Amino acid sequence: MPKLLNRIPGYCHHRATGQAYVWIDGRMVYLGPFGKSASRARYDQIIAEWIAAGRRLPVDPHAITVAEVVAAFRRHAKSPMMLPSRDMSRLIFSTLILLLF
Repeated sequence: MPKLLNRIPGYCHHRATGQAYVWIDGRMVYLGPFGKSASRARYDQIIAEWIAAGRRLPVDPHAITVAEVVAAFRRHAKSPMMLPSRDMSRLIFSTLILLLF
């Protein structure tokens, strides 16, 4: 069955936590306690932003991507201070990978 492109995501109830949520762009966005007016208002706000952004979640302009973090680490690892101690660079990089994933 084809994916419906014009469907608005529904207001859902996460029974285990009692929270309201909505699935948008493959992400579960929690809205607050299910059935409360605050969670309904948050749902309306999220859906309005989603439609205004061309049916995509708005991107935070201050968000840092993984690619930017890796590029910054590589610049740091190639600096003269880090050249004598490659073991430390590997340690920092492996810690960074563990923190990101």
